[in-house]
Amino acid sequence: MLQVAYIYQEPVQLVFNAHNADPNLRIDYEDWENTKELIEFLINIYAISSEFAKYKGKDRFEDSLDFMIEKFKKYFFPIRQID
Repeated sequence: MLQVAYIYQEPVQLVFNAHNADPNLRIDYEDWENTKELIEFLINIYAISSEFAKYKGKDRFEDSLDFMIEKFKKYFFPIRQID
């Protein structure tokens, strides 16, 4: 969804800002730069999470996978930009 909004940032920004009376809450260039960076970050988080999901529940990988997931959550969550 963020990727689609980023692609159509001009019309999204025009409509959002036109319906927003508070100038402090309007979308600007910096917001789109932050969105782009967040998209790039989340793509990697999704890829790592998908790999973990492939092996979850397999006895052979249970101990090491639990350890990796714990470390992953420690360093990457919560994601302040989303909270």
